[in-house]
Amino acid sequence: MPVGSIKFIIAALELEYVFVVSSDVTDIFIVSVCVCRLRDCKVTDEGCGYLASALRSNTSHLRELDLSRNNLGESGVKIISDLLKDPNCSLNTLELSGCGVTDEGCGYLASALRSNTSHLRELDLSSNNLGESGVKIISGGLKDPNCTLNTLKLCLCKVPDEGCGYLASALRSNPSHLRELDLGWNHLGESGLEMFSDILKDPNCALNKLECAAVGSNKTQVYINLDPKIADTCLILSEENRNMTLMFEESAVS
Repeated sequence: MPVGSIKFIIAALELEYVFVVSSDVTDIFIVSVCVCRLRDCKVTDEGCGYLASALRSNTSHLRELDLSRNNLGESGVKIISDLLKDPNCSLNTLELSGCGVTDEGCGYLASALRSNTSHLRELDLSSNNLGESGVKIISGGLKDPNCTLNTLKLCLCKVPDEGCGYLASALRSNPSHLRELDLGWNHLGESGLEMFSDILKDPNCALNKLECAAVGSNKTQVYINLDPKIADTCLILSEENRNMTLMFEESAVS
């Protein structure tokens, strides 16, 4: 996004208070801003630099940043990831859907998840071609005890069954924070989905929503909303992934 064009993006922002840009766009002042949406605004790494500079100067109010459907590039993702590590950054929601995030970008984001100064609680990486390697890198960040992410969205990321293995391993290592995992419309089979069954049995696992929709005409969408009072839970899938049975022992329900 050209520097001079940023002033035209103001109309697209959903702000609770005030957003002020100087006339020459060299200075950006954010005053009591809670939500900033810049979807499909042709933001580049240069624009990310200006945003990061502004947020480091006064970030006590900004909580949500949406940069979806912008070609940020590796350098743009790195700039935003470094921002998340800043102790002055209060962002808890970051949306990077359809931003062309690659393995290198996943590495930067995973590093931010490991940071003990990050306040991030929700990360949306949907519609990025992460594949097995990208999911493995993100899962490495989830494993870190400093990671306090509550929601991870990986819809349409070409996640295979092997990716489910990395995510399941991460949940075993750090089971107490993640509450929502979206794996909708990925290349998942029965084996991939069943990897989560043992995880769901763990009383320390906080996951209460798992969204899965395998790509293919014979696959139907599956939503699992787990009652946190159910400590011993087991997911059974039919051969065609068309039916789902949730089994639990009577003693497990208070």
